[in-house]
Amino acid sequence: MMEEKRRHPRFNIAQMLTLQNGQERVFHAQGGNLSRSGLRCATTERLSPGETVYLVVELQEHGTTRVAAESVVVWCEDRGGGYDVGLMF
Repeated sequence: MMEEKRRHPRFNIAQMLTLQNGQERVFHAQGGNLSRSGLRCATTERLSPGETVYLVVELQEHGTTRVAAESVVVWCEDRGGGYDVGLMF
């Protein structure tokens, strides 16, 4: 049995995200799961590990809450037609 390496619980999210890299390129991603320290999402943009990405997500539970965070790309996997990306806050 594999040992769990995650330090924080993950929560599934379905919101669309807005990402912006340091070159001012803005693009969108589909949320996958979120924890206190990171996010997995899917996008059509290839990102490089170590690249800084600015993330904005709007959560709508009791009204709208806009969350913005600076993150670093930890991994990016080609999924044929798109990429799964791991971001660390």
